[in-house]
Amino acid sequence: IFTLGINHVENMGRRKGRKGFDQYLYARDAWSGIPLWKLNCKNVRDGKDITWTNTAPLIADDESVWCVYEEKKLIRVDAARGKILWTREVKFPMYRMVMIDGVLVTGNWGKTKSVWFKLQPDPGPGSVEAFDAKTGRPLWQLKQTAWTIVASDGTAYLQTRDAAKPRVV
Repeated sequence: IFTLGINHVENMGRRKGRKGFDQYLYARDAWSGIPLWKLNCKNVRDGKDITWTNTAPLIADDESVWCVYEEKKLIRVDAARGKILWTREVKFPMYRMVMIDGVLVTGNWGKTKSVWFKLQPDPGPGSVEAFDAKTGRPLWQLKQTAWTIVASDGTAYLQTRDAAKPRVV
C-alpha cells in the first residue's frame, strides 16, 4: 500500500514553516501495515489541498510508483526498494495525474485558489504533459490548465478551467 501526504511522524510536533509540511511517499505491507520504506518528496503543502476532491498525484502498479516530487517534478520509484528510477521536470506544480496504456498524463497548475476548502486552478497558465511510464520520455504537452483529467478506452478527457475550450486528447 502506498500513501503520499503530510500526515507522517516526521511532521509531528513541527511548526508549519516554508508554507507547510513535507509530503512523504510511504510503502506499507498490505497485510500488516508495517512500513517498508519512505521517501521525502520535498513537496511543501499546508494540508488543505488534500481532500476527497483533491488527492495527491500518485499512481502505482506491481513494479513502480509514480508521484509528484519537489512540486514540479514527476518521479518513478521502484515499488520494492523505494529508489528513484527517473525524474522529469514539468512546467508548473503538479496536481493531477492519470495513466493510460503506459502513458502518464499530468495536470499542472500555474496558480491556485481555495474555495470553501477546495483547491482549484486559477484561470491562467498551466499545462497538461504526457510521459512514457517506463522511460519517462516526454511525449506531448498542451498549454492548458486541466482541472480534472479522466481516462477511458485509451483517451484522456480534460475538464479545463476555460469552459469555452473543451478538449479531448
